[in-house]
Amino acid sequence: MRKYILALLVPVVWACSPATETEEAHNHEAEPETEAHTVFTNSSEFFVEHPVLLEGEEAGFRVHVTRLSDYRPYEGSLQMNVNGNPLPPVAPQQPGIFLVPVTPKEHGEAHIDLVLEHPEGRDAVHLHVHVGEAGEDHDHAGEAGAGHLHEEGEDSHNHPAEVPALGVVTFLKEQAWKSDFRVDPVQKEALTEVTPTSGELLPAPGKISSLSAPVRGVVHFVDPNLVQGGKVARGSHLFTIRGSDLPGENLELELARASTRLDESRQRYQRHALLEKNGAVSRRTLEESRTAYVNDSLYRTDLARLGGPEGVRVSAAASGSIHELSVSEGMFIEAGTNLLTLSSDRFLLLRADLPQQFADRAADIASANFRLTYGDQTLAMEEFHGKHLSTGLSVAENNHYLPVYFELENDGRLMEGAFAEVYLLSAPSDSAVVIPNSALLEELGNLFVYVQVGGETYRKQIIRAGRTDGLRTEVLEGLHEGDRIVTRGPVLLKAASVVVGTAAHDHSH
Repeated sequence: MRKYILALLVPVVWACSPATETEEAHNHEAEPETEAHTVFTNSSEFFVEHPVLLEGEEAGFRVHVTRLSDYRPYEGSLQMNVNGNPLPPVAPQQPGIFLVPVTPKEHGEAHIDLVLEHPEGRDAVHLHVHVGEAGEDHDHAGEAGAGHLHEEGEDSHNHPAEVPALGVVTFLKEQAWKSDFRVDPVQKEALTEVTPTSGELLPAPGKISSLSAPVRGVVHFVDPNLVQGGKVARGSHLFTIRGSDLPGENLELELARASTRLDESRQRYQRHALLEKNGAVSRRTLEESRTAYVNDSLYRTDLARLGGPEGVRVSAAASGSIHELSVSEGMFIEAGTNLLTLSSDRFLLLRADLPQQFADRAADIASANFRLTYGDQTLAMEEFHGKHLSTGLSVAENNHYLPVYFELENDGRLMEGAFAEVYLLSAPSDSAVVIPNSALLEELGNLFVYVQVGGETYRKQIIRAGRTDGLRTEVLEGLHEGDRIVTRGPVLLKAASVVVGTAAHDHSH
């Protein structure tokens, strides 16, 4: 397993003020100097602090263990081996923090193994530390260096490396674990060809339905608060159309007449059926009365389906939002008049406007990221099970853009009619140093990130940015592959630097 070690020697001033319950466990006796080491495995970060080690003198090792997948403290049991001699396992003094007392028996280089048993498995790291002779001047500790990065298999002695003092801020593990905070290594990734443009969310074709009037009459709203943009459920009663408000258009009266005719034709048919058995009427007369009875029954049923004494009920044939309301209370309408248009909430179209100068990229467009005008977060097409439908091959009249259409499945975050900044994605390019946009901060026109230089120390680093797809940005200068940067919560470090400035080196817990 590959692991990386960053050892940092810094002067630390332990806070002597009263501590909170959380901070109390992290207070130390005053120490003139403290050595710190940061070791990474594939799944964890070990941040180890200890005073300068002297032969025969007890020293306390403080080990902070962070789970990299969610940047939260590890629970479990920690065992330390010093030069192959195991010490008793210890439980965390508080989540993620283990205190291990160590008394070196010999001076010189000591080999320390830390093994953490936790619910997810087991993690192990290795440290090399210097143990001084009894009574040795602590100033020798400066030889440990300020920052050494090495891979397993290298000489594990710490070698000098420059760590700039200016722009460095301390952010304690306890603070990071309680915040929306995360550190990730910089990687090289393929960044697709990006074309920034604008767009709009539209109702999806085939997902719009119209509701028409079945009869002529006067419209009455069932719900007076029925307005454009409102939600309706399938089968809900929306309108009543009444012909009784108009001379000669009284559906209610016609329904009563049809009911009377139906009663008369039923009685006639029943009488003829009895008479035909006795030979009093012909078979033909019986069939004629039966046909009249069936026709009157069908007519009465059709009228009843349209409405009752209160008028004709008009209900929604589908669920959705009211895209357009075409009538108002008391309006006279003819049969077939459009009452309203419903659009499905579930599917929407994203139309992006591709400038003509980028027409050569049209065939390669496969996806897009977008940021809505009413939000500050860039969204990926994949979040909405989106798919590219088509790219227009001609420019419409009075329009200088080629339309590019995507279908999105709405999860409630999208609003029909909203405008958006769109990043059209086409063919992947060569790999480049790429970081998430959540890591970027801006100050005086410069973009910068925070680079981790120790377990709890971070350096402000100005970068030069290249392309962006709205979610990630290419870094042309300022970072290298493998650098560890703050990808969530960099504003917390910026706030901390404003409060404490360069005094942030004081390691007060």
